[in-house]
Amino acid sequence: MRAGGGIETTTNPDSLPVRLLAGLGVAAGWAVAALPAGGLLLRKRDTRGNRVA
Repeated sequence: MRAGGGIETTTNPDSLPVRLLAGLGVAAGWAVAALPAGGLLLRKRDTRGNRVA
């Protein structure tokens, strides 16, 4: 399937490689993983002591 095939497939959603709720779960999983990782990276960056007053 080409990129964007999930968007193009509106008449036969059963042919999608991932079910709609499973796709939502994957997106939620990425968000759950990315938000704490971003927070940790920001905290690490801000605690270096290189702040300009």
